[in-house]
Amino acid sequence: MALVNSKLTHFICAVSLFGALPALPSQAAEPTAAFDRPAACRILDFLGELSQDDRPRFISGQNLGHANFEPADSFESNVVDLRRVSKRWPGIVAADFGFDEIPADLDDATGLLALHWKHGGLVAASMHPPNPWRQSEAHDRKTGPFADLFREGSAARSQWRRDLSRIAEGLASLRDQGVIVLWRPLHEMNGNWFWWGKQVGNQGLDRDEFAQLWQDMFEYFTVERKLDNLLWVYSPNVQTGREIASVTKYYPGDQYVDIVAMDWYDDRFMNLNAFGSYSQLASLGKPMGLAEVGPQNQRDGSFDNLVLLQRLKKDYPKLGFFVFWHSWTGANVAMIDNIRPVDMMQHELVLDRDELPNFLRPATPKSRSPRPAPR
Repeated sequence: MALVNSKLTHFICAVSLFGALPALPSQAAEPTAAFDRPAACRILDFLGELSQDDRPRFISGQNLGHANFEPADSFESNVVDLRRVSKRWPGIVAADFGFDEIPADLDDATGLLALHWKHGGLVAASMHPPNPWRQSEAHDRKTGPFADLFREGSAARSQWRRDLSRIAEGLASLRDQGVIVLWRPLHEMNGNWFWWGKQVGNQGLDRDEFAQLWQDMFEYFTVERKLDNLLWVYSPNVQTGREIASVTKYYPGDQYVDIVAMDWYDDRFMNLNAFGSYSQLASLGKPMGLAEVGPQNQRDGSFDNLVLLQRLKKDYPKLGFFVFWHSWTGANVAMIDNIRPVDMMQHELVLDRDELPNFLRPATPKSRSPRPAPR
């Protein structure tokens, strides 16, 4: 594969930021694909700072919903309403580029992300692509031969490349607007609920097959589609039992990953490290965060948002950001739909959009109105 060289990436990023290699900080970022984008270097450096134990701060985040389910309406109810009550925009706004279907037109979702970026925020994107063998839902785990995904002329490859092409078009529109995207594909691969992950009885994709799938996407997006605006996020599910594989089992390699994160649904947010998830992810040496969070069973609106923050501060300070998933019918998951969203967004340890550095040029964080004393 014609992949970028990590040492060359490091050098180019250092020169673009500081003008000469000797000025490189000790914790310099090395983007995998966005090496000619200074903003990407600054984002990685800032996330790296947040992952240091002695400076516990956390970027707030909120998912706006799926691109094929009225993203503008979901943005209003999950993100805008949070701003109305708290007077704060989340630092990260995330969108899913399709659940069970990747729409041909992603403009509604990408437009919302671009707007957030232009106002100083960070943006993230994920996907729930349909099963390419059966052209069915993402949760359909009946897969055909894995080799079909790479065999020209096979129905599975045609479906898979069609979906990737649609996503690439959306990411390209963001690239053309200068937007850096925290790109989180094929998430929760260590669980047994998506076609791209571990299956019941250890069937489905093994580690090498998953790595090949990830690396092929990386090659397609980076080389063929020239998407140099992506920071690649590896995001397994927290291991909660033996039926879920370890968080590092499917790791595709340092040269294909910029940021590591976990998806974690829990009512009390305890026992993150019961199976070593936190320690194992930290051992990879990448900036860390929570790419998807929310209550597991307590979805009636009674969940206390500050439970998550208290747990992060006490036990998991390396997780420098969190992104709440969006709510849906019968499930209150978003920050705004649970208890104390204002206290959460206004807490001294939580960074909103206006407190982020200006990633487009060296700048100090923006000033804003005083926040209440920590609780």
